[in-house]
Amino acid sequence: MITNIFKRFTIRGTIVCFFLSLLANIFNLFCRVGGSFYGEIFIEAFILSLNIILFIVIISFSETRRFNLRF
Repeated sequence: MITNIFKRFTIRGTIVCFFLSLLANIFNLFCRVGGSFYGEIFIEAFILSLNIILFIVIISFSETRRFNLRF
């Protein structure tokens, strides 16, 4: 069931990937500061998740040959 979500580049897969990376980034930032939440943890996690989604979108478009980028 999980593999069907990420089978192709779809809106549903992108949204699921965003929220999974957001949760992973929040956990990572939480562990870095010794297990305490600070005021900007959600903003930093959101920015990191947007960067991850941006890379996924660029690579997906590159694989479909809409851009002439090669990785």
